[in-house]
Amino acid sequence: MTVLTCGNPSGVFAGKTGWCRLGIGIIAALVAVVGCFGADPAQAEPPVTAPPVLTKVWLDHPLITAGQATRVHVLIDLVAEKPAAGAAGQRPKVNLGLVLDRSGSMEEKGKIEYLRDAAKLAVDRLTATDRLAVVEYDDRITVLWPSQLVTAPDTIKALISRLTPRGSTNLTGGMMAGAEQVAAHVGPDSVTRVLLLTDGLANQGITSPAEIKTLVRQAKARGVRFSTIGLGLDYNEKLLQMIAEVGGGSYSYVENPKQMVRIFEQEVLALANTVARDCRLLFRPGSGGVSAKVTAPGLISRAEGETTIVDLEDFTAGESRSVLLRLELAAINGGKQTLGGLELQCQDARTRQPVNDRSDLTIEASADQKAIEQALVPRVAAEALIAEANETHAASLSQFEAGQGAAATQGLRDKAEEVERLNRKLKDPRLAAKLEALRLDADEMAKPVAAAPPAGQMPSQMYGRAASSAPAAPDAYALNMMKRSHQQIYQASRGKTDFLLLKPGDTGPRVAELQEALKKAGLYSGPIDATYSETVAKAVREYQKRESMPEDGMAGPATMQKLGLY
Repeated sequence: MTVLTCGNPSGVFAGKTGWCRLGIGIIAALVAVVGCFGADPAQAEPPVTAPPVLTKVWLDHPLITAGQATRVHVLIDLVAEKPAAGAAGQRPKVNLGLVLDRSGSMEEKGKIEYLRDAAKLAVDRLTATDRLAVVEYDDRITVLWPSQLVTAPDTIKALISRLTPRGSTNLTGGMMAGAEQVAAHVGPDSVTRVLLLTDGLANQGITSPAEIKTLVRQAKARGVRFSTIGLGLDYNEKLLQMIAEVGGGSYSYVENPKQMVRIFEQEVLALANTVARDCRLLFRPGSGGVSAKVTAPGLISRAEGETTIVDLEDFTAGESRSVLLRLELAAINGGKQTLGGLELQCQDARTRQPVNDRSDLTIEASADQKAIEQALVPRVAAEALIAEANETHAASLSQFEAGQGAAATQGLRDKAEEVERLNRKLKDPRLAAKLEALRLDADEMAKPVAAAPPAGQMPSQMYGRAASSAPAAPDAYALNMMKRSHQQIYQASRGKTDFLLLKPGDTGPRVAELQEALKKAGLYSGPIDATYSETVAKAVREYQKRESMPEDGMAGPATMQKLGLY
């Protein structure tokens, strides 16, 4: 048992200083390994053991008012470190099912061509020790390539090249066919994933979200995880997010078909670089009698007795992630109290051994208001405010979808004023970025009605503008706003900030898009390597100066919108 003493939280982004581990067990057990796609794992050198997951846990209010019920937040930062230079490692085998939409709408804007390219790239990123199944679906379901070792990649790619648009969309049928293919090969030495892509609504077969959720849960219990990709403006983002969240995978919105190649590559790389899987966070109340209601904003949590459990996605080498817990505390009379035990449970992706460790959370009650104010941890307070803003943002999006444009707009503007006021003290760049996002969406919602909705328009596609109580016909920007905002909120609740704020040190497909936009603007001439370097930051500052914007070198919503990326 380890009592958390994490040191000065102001050093959170200053390297390893100030970090503490969630006990010593996870350090000894979790091993970070990065896959080398060209190498045969059977021939790899023994891995070098290193502490891959650095964990920092803190409260926004470690000191609270005695005798008064209060709300506190617990922030758990988790970083899976990359192994040291030169360290050899054995990556887990990949058991992947590609489920590809070939419905008639995939003919638009060259979607099917990009899908074929992305799927073939995924094949190229696998080795002969990995397994792959390919399922294509419209209103018919076809197992294009039954699950087997990837020993004939050219044959698989030739089959993918023949895909053409056809028919309607039996999304659930295709997804579950992919799940059946990979479920037969779930094993302790592999990571299993179904990667589902669609550009439309589920309109054939099982379409009920409740039934789909049940099927996904049943498949997950068999060891199958689901990641989803929505393409364009016509799919149901809430359904795809639900599948990914319940299915233990990731969700991505692809506005432009060209983005598919990067998303597919990112997903396969993440699978091959998995270092810990089947992870979950548990909070058990202490025995000191402190009553606490525990929730995880934006995440699915469940209770088993008095224990609150939050399931987490698998961890990949080099990944950073945060989890926020909200605790509603009953009054504490005074002194230090143990709130409860926090435990991280995972399975080591290399050794297949379960690992876990537990730490105690303590809090102190005081009558000294000045000391209480000084003890506030700004970073955690900012994360808590972002979570609250996300909840308001999501509710406003739902109102907007339901035709309540005026109420949706006002809700965003009110929350934006609160965020701006509180951030004068916190001065957090992520809060500033969230403020930009709230105002951009409020401005879009406030636009007047363009036209009456077309005859037969689906209610889910009718959005209310503030200038009228009648629903408006959706324009492309409004549709894109909804999906982009849903994605940003979804990612932020999982501690992933690349859709809210890009900054030096970040990597990934969004950074590559930024580099391409800056190059098009004539401000960047470096490589498109998906790395936010100082050169990229300099180009961003130059762009911000050109557009008369604050020059901070970070790409928040306002900067990305000017570049056509938000």
